[in-house]
Amino acid sequence: AEHYGERRVATISYSCSILGVCALALLQWHAAYSVLLAFVLLFGAMQGSRGPLIATLVARLFAGAGIGSIYGGLALAMGLGGAVGSWSAGLLHDLTGGYGAGFVLSALGSAAGIVLFWKMGKTAEGAAA
Repeated sequence: AEHYGERRVATISYSCSILGVCALALLQWHAAYSVLLAFVLLFGAMQGSRGPLIATLVARLFAGAGIGSIYGGLALAMGLGGAVGSWSAGLLHDLTGGYGAGFVLSALGSAAGIVLFWKMGKTAEGAAA
């Protein structure tokens, strides 16, 4: 991320997550191990790559005594977002009878992450300068 830039790396990471969700959705029509493997690699690996990136950016933006509280609040918000997203996907399944709307919700959440990272990235560049 230091070499290519946090915003670019975050965009790749979230985009791969979106592709992973698309692979998972594809399993409905094309049940193949290769599609499942694509989901696991794209979605799973990217979930793990964003944690250090977010922690680094938070440390840069909010250096000081309150960083633990800020990062803790951020972690709580991400956990709540995951819980609400899972519940919403279940509700959408009940309402629509399928998983498609839940997959769209997941992809939109990742797209929102890209947007937020670009907004925060501009702030981070100003703070680093």
